[in-house]
Amino acid sequence: FNYVYEQLLAAGTGTVLSYGSFSGFETTTWASYATTQVAITDTALSSGVSVAASQVTVAKAGLYTVDASFQLYNPNLTVPYSVILWARVSGVDVPGSLRYVTVPAGNLGGGQSFTSHAINLTLQLPAAAYIEFYGFSAGGVAQLRTLTAGEIGITAPSSASILLNVTQIA
Repeated sequence: FNYVYEQLLAAGTGTVLSYGSFSGFETTTWASYATTQVAITDTALSSGVSVAASQVTVAKAGLYTVDASFQLYNPNLTVPYSVILWARVSGVDVPGSLRYVTVPAGNLGGGQSFTSHAINLTLQLPAAAYIEFYGFSAGGVAQLRTLTAGEIGITAPSSASILLNVTQIA
C-alpha cells in the first residue's frame, strides 16, 4: 500500500516524492538574549525525510514545502515578551525566514498566555540538506511550550511545542 500511495503522490511522473511529519514535545525556556535550537524529536510518518539531533534531513534533492507551527508561552502575568524564530538549512540562516512574535502577558483573570505562530517556506534543497529551527527570547523568559493531556483542565490530548511537515513538491 505504501508503494501505491507514493506512486499516487508522484502523480504519474515516475518520481517518488519524499515527505515527513515531525514534532517536539519538549518545553524550551529561552534565556534572555540567547539563541536556542528548537527540539524536534518525534516522527509521525516519513519517507525520504528523517530527523536526528533536531535536524530534519532530506535524502534527495528537490523543491520542498516546509511548514512549521510553534506553540509559544509567556509565564509573566504583566509583561509581554517577544520571541524571534527562524530557519536554517545546513547551518546557514534562510533569508526571509525570521519571524518576530510578541507573546502577550497573562490573559484576563491572570491565566496562562499562549500564542502560536507559523513559518511556511518553499525551498530548493540539495540531497542530504538539513533543516533546523532556532529561537531567541528578546529580554524575557518566553517559552516554546508543550502541554500534557488534560493539563488545561478539560479532556483533551497533549500538544506539541512544534509541529513540522516537510513535503517534496517537485
